[in-house]
Amino acid sequence: MNPHLYLGIAYSARWNPASQAPENLELARKAESEFLKVLELEPEQIGALQSIANMAYQRAMGMTNPADRWEQLTRAAGWYQQLGEASPKRRLAFYMSGLIAWNKCQPEMDAARREAGMTPDSTAPISDPEIRRRTREKCGGVIDDGVAELKKGLEADPDYSEAMNYLSILCRQRASLEDSPEAAQRDLREAEDWAQKSATAARRRMTKHQDSPDE
Repeated sequence: MNPHLYLGIAYSARWNPASQAPENLELARKAESEFLKVLELEPEQIGALQSIANMAYQRAMGMTNPADRWEQLTRAAGWYQQLGEASPKRRLAFYMSGLIAWNKCQPEMDAARREAGMTPDSTAPISDPEIRRRTREKCGGVIDDGVAELKKGLEADPDYSEAMNYLSILCRQRASLEDSPEAAQRDLREAEDWAQKSATAARRRMTKHQDSPDE
C-alpha cells in the first residue's frame, strides 16, 4: 500500500491545479490512480481519501464550464463524505462538504436572481415562482446535505466557528428557495442564530489562545 500512497503524493506534488496543460492533467490522473489503488487495498485509508478529495476540489475550482464544475464538485463532496465516515473526528471533511454545497449553489442563486430581476445581494425569496421552483429542484437537496455535514462537523468540535458560519450562509441560501414568507423568515432567523454562534465561538477561541501560556 505505501508505495502507491507515496507515489500518488509525489505525482500530486508536481501537479499544478491552475494548469490545463495535457502533461499536467496526466500528473493528476496518475496521482488519482495511485490513491485509488491504495483505497482498493484499504478503503478507509485516511491519507489517500484526504488527498483524492483535496485534488478533486482543487480541480473543480479551476474549471470554467459550469456543468463540468458542478460534476467535479459533486465528486469532491463524495470523497469528503467518505473521509468523514472513515474519520468522524476529522472536522475539515464536514466543513469542506458545506463549502462545496455553497460553491455549487451560489452561482445558481445569483443567476436565478438576475433572471428574476432581483439584485444579487437580496435576502428575499426568488420572486418568480417558476425560477424559484427550478432552482430549488437543483439546489435544495445540495443545501440540505451541506447543512447535515456541517452539523456533523459540530459534533466533532462544538466550537467550530467556521462550520457555524457556513451553516448561516446555507440557511440564507435556503431562505431564497422558500415558497412562503414564514418559512423564509424562519430560515433567516436560523441563519442569524448561527452567525451569532460563530462570532461567539471565534471570540471564545481567541480568548483561550490569548490566555494560554506560550509553549
